[in-house]
Amino acid sequence: MQCPVVQSLDKPFSTVLTFRSLLQLTGRDVPAFLQGLITQDIHRLDQQPLLYTLFLTPQGRFFAEAFIFRRDDVYYLDIPAQDKDRLLSYLPRYSLRRDVVVQALAGGEVLASDGPMPDGDVVALDPRCAAMGYRGYRLHQVCGGQGEGPEQLYRQRLVALGLPEGQWGLVVDKTLPLEANMDVYQGFAWDKGCYIGQELSVRTHRQGVIRKRYLPFWHPQEAGPELPEAMGTVMVSMAQGGGVLGLARVRLEHLDAAMKSFGVFVPKTLANLVGV
Repeated sequence: MQCPVVQSLDKPFSTVLTFRSLLQLTGRDVPAFLQGLITQDIHRLDQQPLLYTLFLTPQGRFFAEAFIFRRDDVYYLDIPAQDKDRLLSYLPRYSLRRDVVVQALAGGEVLASDGPMPDGDVVALDPRCAAMGYRGYRLHQVCGGQGEGPEQLYRQRLVALGLPEGQWGLVVDKTLPLEANMDVYQGFAWDKGCYIGQELSVRTHRQGVIRKRYLPFWHPQEAGPELPEAMGTVMVSMAQGGGVLGLARVRLEHLDAAMKSFGVFVPKTLANLVGV
């Protein structure tokens, strides 16, 4: 039987992501303001419609993640709904004496589909990976979610790619972005200028030494794998295929053992990085 981790790549999804929210930023200083905070280059929006980026702590660890797009000189952040209040408090701290207004968007929806292009005011390919299909945004109209089923398929696709999203796999103040594959999935612009928390990620990228990576696993027991601490840590999991599907942060020196004994799987997008 085909491993459920691989099977989840073949199950199409088309859904409203009810666990995502939208912020809008207005004012003439928004591009410069964001440029000093995010790991991507805001000026790339001149060439592509959607960016994926991170906000880091001053120590270089994960703080938040977002998709960014622009429409009619208004910038929008697609963020996890549970991060909305935290970012509404965080962002204004850096906008003193700047023409920047940050507020939650009243209404609006985030859509995702790997099949037909979703119907929205803004629609673009997911910049992280072609396998994630399209991402769409309704900025005013709200049609409501489509239930847990389609959203679950979306999460399964993320896991099968070794791709954490928001606090579902990413831990504020603890996660190192390159261990979480954010370099592979287009979260960084390595040629941009300074931003908060850049030193650790840039140094690690230049040295090319990453000893742990987030990798998917499927385990046939509902309790999931009990990874030895020296081998890795389970970051997130869900019931799937009569067992447990999830992401683990795996020490690469123990990758062979993790694959043989605990169902760890290396997606093609990460194969070159982990040497398989």
